Amino acid sequence: MSDDQFDQEFEISRTQKKREAEAAQKLGERLILLNEKQLKELNLDESLLDAVHLAREIKAHGGKKRQLQYIGKLMRHTDIEPIEEYFEQLDSRHNIETAKFKSLENLRDKLVEQGVSMIDEVGKEFPNVDHQKLRQLVRNAANKKNEKLALKSKRAFFQYLKELATSDLD
Repeated sequence: MSDDQFDQEFEISRTQKKREAEAAQKLGERLILLNEKQLKELNLDESLLDAVHLAREIKAHGGKKRQLQYIGKLMRHTDIEPIEEYFEQLDSRHNIETAKFKSLENLRDKLVEQGVSMIDEVGKEFPNVDHQKLRQLVRNAANKKNEKLALKSKRAFFQYLKELATSDLD
């Protein structure tokens, strides 16, 4: 195999370069949304960090777009694997929190539908539950006469379940 053929096989196509540049720019856009603590955890280059801070301050659409392109350019010269891993961790944490949120909502809805008979099961899942408070929240949330009270009680009910879930983790 000649050197020309070898170079052609491993040469990155123009389309692939564009895809990589766009991916780096999208990653840069996500950097702008992070808070200062998260940015410090990433240990970014000083020039990239300055570009991210500047992009946050720019309000004009065209200027912001150019700054994002510049961030994308800087990202192409940076090792993006740790940044991608950091975002994967953030996304997985978010997905776990969403799943917990959904399960608490389902538990609340099940309690409202089935009434006081389910309270003992909740007591098994959350040992430090206040049974009297839980009964009251179930009754108020199931109130069909006063919709406003029922909606307010469902929110309070969810908050109470959320407190129970977090206190059990401690």
